[in-house]
Amino acid sequence: MTRAQQIGVVIGLAIVAFLTMLRAGDPGMFKLIRGVTFDEYQRLLPRTFEPMPVRVIDIDEASLREFGQWPWPRDRLALLVDRLSNMGASAIAFDVLFSEPDRLSPRNVVREVAGVDPSLAEKLPDNDEIFARSISEKPVVLGFGLSNKGNYRPPVKAHFAIKDESPVEAPPYLGASTPLRPQLEASAAGLGHISLNPGNPSPVVRAVPLFLTDGQQLYPNLAIEALRVAQGETTYVVSGAPERAGIMTSVKIGEYVVPLTAAGELWLYVTPDRAERYISVRQVLAAEGPSPEVAAAIEGSIVFVGTSAAGLQDIRVTALG
Repeated sequence: MTRAQQIGVVIGLAIVAFLTMLRAGDPGMFKLIRGVTFDEYQRLLPRTFEPMPVRVIDIDEASLREFGQWPWPRDRLALLVDRLSNMGASAIAFDVLFSEPDRLSPRNVVREVAGVDPSLAEKLPDNDEIFARSISEKPVVLGFGLSNKGNYRPPVKAHFAIKDESPVEAPPYLGASTPLRPQLEASAAGLGHISLNPGNPSPVVRAVPLFLTDGQQLYPNLAIEALRVAQGETTYVVSGAPERAGIMTSVKIGEYVVPLTAAGELWLYVTPDRAERYISVRQVLAAEGPSPEVAAAIEGSIVFVGTSAAGLQDIRVTALG
């Protein structure tokens, strides 16, 4: 080997070593470039829309004009659950937190009125109890959020079967969550976290963790918990790596197998937004009852109760808007 060839080999090895260190360190600039490139691919070739039995029951501006500002009394949400269930929704998932007592409950309103006998309050209806009775024995999934206070973690309504080495350490860490109202938490068929990208500083949602972990227990997110409940399944089958713990590869939920990143995330390949995905709450709670078209769209569908109203600040950004 000539001296020039030796110098070339040394330079090549140095470049490879430098690039290896960069990749191992994964600096923020690389992550930003990957994210922007991923977004551009999605814009150039978005996912083709295919009708699926999934709907958003939308607390939209029209619903707020009809029923007043949010939050609504929970006896109205009980009526919403009853109607969705009667129309044959396979799962009803609330992308809403129910961590505080219903301040509009007659029992709580009377307690705040000066001069009223406190014992009268106990004789009045409690909207949380009404809502809990409504969701009991129905395929209802409630969401829970993350908290930086305390150490409360919600109960897990599903079982887990693990294939290969344990992946329990793989997902983002759940330090604590905000407790739900006890009667609602107990009555729900499923509980799922609603954190789209915990710990990720990017405002664009590109990947969603399907699980969180406290190091011993996995906690599913709202979407897969709704999918589990809709199928009447009781168990997640989570696959790890054959010879290394702390890695996820996939999760099986009934008939569906979802490939995951090592950290238990699902990268989103999204379609442009479509109006047919949404049904206004106003249409479901109409005094004359839902129309046949609404009933047909809900029958057999997984429905997510959430909001597109800008004032409620529950809007998130994806690659397509």
